[in-house]
Amino acid sequence: MRTLIVSLWLLVATTQPLDHATIESTVRGAADIFAAEYFDVPFSQSVAAELRRRLEAGQYAAAATPQELARRLTTDLFALT
Repeated sequence: MRTLIVSLWLLVATTQPLDHATIESTVRGAADIFAAEYFDVPFSQSVAAELRRRLEAGQYAAAATPQELARRLTTDLFALT
C-alpha cells in the first residue's frame, strides 16, 4: 500500500492545474497501479473498477488541488481495502 500511496503522490505532484484530463489520468493511473500491484488479483480488480466508477460519477471532479485529489483517493483506497 505504501508503494501505491507514493506512486499516487508522484502522479499528482505537478504544477499543472487540476483540469478534467489531469483528474481522469490520475485516478485511472492510480486504479491501474492498484490492479497491477495488489497481491489479491480479483480483489484488486474490483477496487480498481470502483475507483473508475467513482471517477465516472464525478466524485473527484471538485478536487481543486493535487493535495485534495490525493486526499480523496487515499481516503477511498483505505475505505475500499
